[in-house]
Amino acid sequence: MRTIELLLITMRPYRWSRSAVIFLPLIFSGDPLNWVYLLKIFVGFLIFSLLTGAINIIEDIISVESDRNDPIKRLFPVASGELSVNKAEFSLGAVLVGSFVASFFLGPGFGIAAVLYFFISLAYFLYLKKIVFMDIVIVATAAGIVISAGTAAISKPVSGWLVFFVFMSSAFVALSGRTRELILAKRSEQQFAGLYEEKQLEQSVMISASSALIVYAMYCLSSPDGTNFNMIYTLPLAVYGIYRVLFLTNDNVTEAPLEKLLLRDPFFLGTVIVWVITVSVLLAL
Repeated sequence: MRTIELLLITMRPYRWSRSAVIFLPLIFSGDPLNWVYLLKIFVGFLIFSLLTGAINIIEDIISVESDRNDPIKRLFPVASGELSVNKAEFSLGAVLVGSFVASFFLGPGFGIAAVLYFFISLAYFLYLKKIVFMDIVIVATAAGIVISAGTAAISKPVSGWLVFFVFMSSAFVALSGRTRELILAKRSEQQFAGLYEEKQLEQSVMISASSALIVYAMYCLSSPDGTNFNMIYTLPLAVYGIYRVLFLTNDNVTEAPLEKLLLRDPFFLGTVIVWVITVSVLLAL
């Protein structure tokens, strides 16, 4: 049991929230309580979460020596020696084989998306995250792959506007995360080894935030028959969500990264819940 606990810590469960966009095809299907759809999407979420965790295991295995010299990372299970490299490698193989096999049971489209997601994420960790703005594009692309996998799982395609909104909002959150890293580094008076300058991040965050809202508004104003514009009533929730992310990015109370702040912020989480309920109701009208 201790090994499983250490493995879960290594897989960083808080990062699994990145796969939550897979639920969007279910929410926008018009039948969000269909138990078959729910089961498929939930299994799909677990598969992408495990693949995200697998990348984290690879990260800890490759950087084990450098992590041992880091004041924080040296406490990670692999770096501290609590979880041996051999056990981590065996667990990695089991997770990958199980995830890939399970993904193709949800259909060939889902399986291909899962494989593509893993290798894009691996390329991001190994090299692409070191290229300015390429790291942001890859993060946003990965989110697009996840939502596409959700549509493949339940055979319910979503609007291209919605996929583009996921892309731009993911880019916005990723850029905000980089800004948060810079803010924390300046606050602690540590040298920041990031790719971006402060002015670059400010401009990029504003561009991506504006683009995400414009794209979402375009989705709200579009419909198959050109007459149902009820979704426009969800736009204020999207606007508030963007503002809340910007607020948390500049939070001066805690030293937590943006991803963790979002997961424990009641206002942001409440907005997401209200948005999901509102969308489900409006699509049912």
